[in-house]
Amino acid sequence: MKFLFLLLLVSSISYSQTKYTFDEVLEYSYVSLKKQKKWKWMQLHNSKDNSYQASIHVEGDNEFWFNLTFHNTQDHAKFRLDNYVLADGYNISFDEEIMHNVGVLINGARTKKNTNINNYFLKLLPSENPLIVRFEILPKKEKIKKRKKLNTYYYEIDISNQEHEINFIVTKSKLLFKKMFKNTKGIITKRCIRDSDDKMKSCISLENIHTMNSRVEVN
Repeated sequence: MKFLFLLLLVSSISYSQTKYTFDEVLEYSYVSLKKQKKWKWMQLHNSKDNSYQASIHVEGDNEFWFNLTFHNTQDHAKFRLDNYVLADGYNISFDEEIMHNVGVLINGARTKKNTNINNYFLKLLPSENPLIVRFEILPKKEKIKKRKKLNTYYYEIDISNQEHEINFIVTKSKLLFKKMFKNTKGIITKRCIRDSDDKMKSCISLENIHTMNSRVEVN
C-alpha cells in the first residue's frame, strides 16, 4: 500500500537546510487506556539510522499531530497538521525555531531529569518464539518510582530482520537494550506503558509496514 502525505510548509527562512530521510512507515494501533481513546500512530523510520524518528498521530477524523525527535540531542519538534492525504512520497518543511529542548543530555542521549537512565534497569522476559525478544524497562526502586512518578515500559521486538535498526522512541529503552544486546536489530511489534501505580496507560501494536521514501527538512 502506498502513502501520499500532504506537503506542509510551515515557514521558509534563509537558514541552511537540514534534511532527515525515511524509507518506511510503521503503522501502529495506539490505545490510550487513560484517555479511553484509540487512534493510528504512523511512525516514519529510517531502517539504517535510528538516531531520529518522526511520527504522525491520527486522532479522530480531524486532529493530526506531527513529531520529530532525536536520541542524541535535546531537540524536539511538535505541531498540529491541518490535514494530510495518504499516498507514496512525503515531504515536510518547517522553521528551526519550532524546535525546542525537552530535557537534559545524559550519557550522550536526550533524557528528561525525572527519567534518568540510572533510575531504570532492563528485565528480560521469557518468550516462546526465539525471534521475539520480550522485556521490561523498570524503575530500580519502588520509592523512587512513586516519588518521581516513573513509568514502566513493556516491549516485544521482532529480531528476524537483522538489517533493520530498532525504531525506539524512548531514549532510556534504546540505551538499556543496546547495553544488553549490543548490535541486535529488529522492529518493535508491541510497547505498553504502566504508570507509577502499575495502571496501564497505553499500548501500541504493529499493524503494517509500508516501504516508502520521504524526508523532513528543517530550515
